[in-house]
Amino acid sequence: VQTCALPIYVPVQFTATFNSNHVSDVAWMKILGRAFIAEGQLAEIENRPNDAAKSYLDAIHLANESARGGLLLDLIVGEVIEEFGVTHLQQLAPRLDTKTCRVAAVTLEALDAQRPTWDEVMQEERAWSYRTFFGWRNELARLINRYKLKQTFEKVDSHLKERHLATRRLILDLAARAYELDKGKPPASIANLVPDYLKAV
Repeated sequence: VQTCALPIYVPVQFTATFNSNHVSDVAWMKILGRAFIAEGQLAEIENRPNDAAKSYLDAIHLANESARGGLLLDLIVGEVIEEFGVTHLQQLAPRLDTKTCRVAAVTLEALDAQRPTWDEVMQEERAWSYRTFFGWRNELARLINRYKLKQTFEKVDSHLKERHLATRRLILDLAARAYELDKGKPPASIANLVPDYLKAV
């Protein structure tokens, strides 16, 4: 996976129509993610599992970058793309060689550490809301809907945490497989994977 020299951010506009107009942008992002998945599936059909792994990693990388600096909508679509990539890579893992497992584990570990956090996205979401919908009427509407919004956000946050745990389980599975292929036996504990297969537990 190639990383950009400069970070890319979602170009948020502080207008009332931004979210409705932005839906088409994130829809195209989802299509691009599906294209990476399709590329990986084709590689699997052609018995090129290592190439397939690269395509799935590209989809996960896209998922992380597509939400950077964006709003909750961007984060949710990014998570959908990541789920596609993680699910396919998890199924492919038993067919991967040592080198590909190691590269995939290290790449995913780096992407997981750099992903936009829930707090960062919610800060962007609040800033957009306050700068776009200002005045006492909008403030009153926010107060009235505060409890309902809080419940909704908590559900989304809980789902995202489960999604991130799935990615981290995949990181461990890939690192453990690389270890087993190298040593001829599975690791006795996660600590055995550091520092050769993972940077940290």
